[in-house]
Amino acid sequence: MPASPTRTKKALQELARVFNKLALELTADLNAAINEIDSLKREVQRLKSASGKTNKTSIVQKNSASSKTSRPHSTKGTQKSSPTSHHESGHTTKSTDETGSFVFPHEPFNPSPPPEPTPPGND
Repeated sequence: MPASPTRTKKALQELARVFNKLALELTADLNAAINEIDSLKREVQRLKSASGKTNKTSIVQKNSASSKTSRPHSTKGTQKSSPTSHHESGHTTKSTDETGSFVFPHEPFNPSPPPEPTPPGND
């Protein structure tokens, strides 16, 4: 027995709503990741300039090398502010509540254009 056109239309509308909500969340997550990357770049520049002024250069280099290998990479959940902007450790802690529940906005999906990618060799 084929589904009624009304049920099919309602199902498609519901799928469209869910898709738009997920797309909005993904866009927010990507924007948060971009902001986090920019914040970390600024912090690296600040630390590099500060290390040139002090005699702790070898300690800063050791700390930055160890933080590169131990920092977890996660893009789940949205962030209100950059967790590393107020301290220098570079380590983030993510609550389990943040990755387990999502609040979906009710606006239609209207993504902003992505920023131009930077070449991978410019660190």
